[in-house]
Amino acid sequence: MSDPAAPPAVGRRLAGPPVATAIFIAAYLIAAPPLFLLGPLALLLLFSRPKTPREWFWIAVTAAGAGYVIADVVSHPTTDNLIITALALFLTAAFLICCHAFPTWSPVARALGSLAIAATALIAWGTKAGLSMTEIDSQVETALRAMVPQVLGPGTPAAQVNAAVAAIPIMIQLAPGLIAFQALVGLGLAWRWHHRIATNPLPPPSGPFTLFRFGDQLIWGAIFTLGLVLLPLGPAANRLAQVALVVWTGLYATRGLAVTAAATARWSILGRLLVTGLAFLAMPVAIGTLITLGLADVWIDFRRRAAGPPFGEEDSHGSNSA
Repeated sequence: MSDPAAPPAVGRRLAGPPVATAIFIAAYLIAAPPLFLLGPLALLLLFSRPKTPREWFWIAVTAAGAGYVIADVVSHPTTDNLIITALALFLTAAFLICCHAFPTWSPVARALGSLAIAATALIAWGTKAGLSMTEIDSQVETALRAMVPQVLGPGTPAAQVNAAVAAIPIMIQLAPGLIAFQALVGLGLAWRWHHRIATNPLPPPSGPFTLFRFGDQLIWGAIFTLGLVLLPLGPAANRLAQVALVVWTGLYATRGLAVTAAATARWSILGRLLVTGLAFLAMPVAIGTLITLGLADVWIDFRRRAAGPPFGEEDSHGSNSA
């Protein structure tokens, strides 16, 4: 993940307009579990030795938001909400521990390590609480079937409704992987916003998203996971491998998105909006293209010698890219 002999990097507060990051954070809070972002951000700011009113303001806002979400879950508990809340709490604690215990690790390495620790703690907690995966899947399926008519709206052709319902089993199978990837994104946004707010942010410094990358050796983890998915290891083991593969896929799609962002950085706003609109219209093709770009970047390095430190992990030459 990183060179243990390398000196720890010094934190650096990000400069420049935070509009893009703020938009991503707002969209994340709407589309994903807010605790994956609010909990880590509150603790990162708190443990960055806050001194200014700006820092204390954001600590109060994030702590209040996290408290509101937890109170709502306690007031209206469901199995899926309790599981996500427990995962968020384990993740927040694990990320803070990794930040202090491994100062030379990159944000990506810390996030992956924290996710592994939090997932292990969640499985142990769920086993002790007597939670059954079959029961959880059944509740998720019921919720998804009820959501289909609401999402598609009245007057939707029966063929589209049937196609959406037919996709529910696949969505249930991959849901834990999607939640795990959402957790990683939440940690990444929390780390980035913490570097914009804190006067003395935790190291290593954060760089522009256009230079996001991580260790090229992680490709072997993705290949190994793919091999496990193809082997007949049994339902539980195969599902665990599928969950891990979803996380790997999301990471390389994010790397591909960073390559695309770097390539279009000098385009006009109209051009970038046009590309974004076309990507939404052809979502499966766009996602496949991003994954391919992210994988190809391991060998081709589309952004070779780009200026500034990347927001991610070390490159294949061992230099600090975080």
